[in-house]
Amino acid sequence: DHRINHPQIRGDIDDPATLKLARAFGAPFTIHARARDGSLRQAAADQGATVLVYEAGQAHRFDADAIEAGVVGVLRSLRSLGMIEARLPRAKPTRLVRKTRWVRARKGGLVNLVVELGQRVEQGEPVAAISDAFGSRPTRVKATDAGWIIARTLNPLVNTGDALVNIAVAAESS
Repeated sequence: DHRINHPQIRGDIDDPATLKLARAFGAPFTIHARARDGSLRQAAADQGATVLVYEAGQAHRFDADAIEAGVVGVLRSLRSLGMIEARLPRAKPTRLVRKTRWVRARKGGLVNLVVELGQRVEQGEPVAAISDAFGSRPTRVKATDAGWIIARTLNPLVNTGDALVNIAVAAESS
């Protein structure tokens, strides 16, 4: 899908058990997301399971850092449930996020992203420039909201409406 994600947990942060597990996991961001009807997560929740979804890296690629963060996060979660005894690095605080917003291309062309995963941006700050095949007539693309970059496209060519960066809006430290 030509995108890369900053490590993040998705789950129902209004549920105390889910929030506790997300904090134990220790991903940089925890994004509030209710289970979608018909999803495996919904089926598990219907059976009373506490469910977290970990997203990091990109599809069809092994990312050693994303894998390591995921493995350590799972082990911390298991330890918090009393299922294992393990000495693990302490989880850093996770930022709780209730809203994310994709910034989309208003025109097609070659995209040059100027932000990195995890970077803080302010509303109106440039996040990319889109130009024609010769690099002329660049159009600036600005952040729609203040927040953190949690995903970005890897595609150098974009069409009108394509997703460029995903901003975790109004994240607060927990």
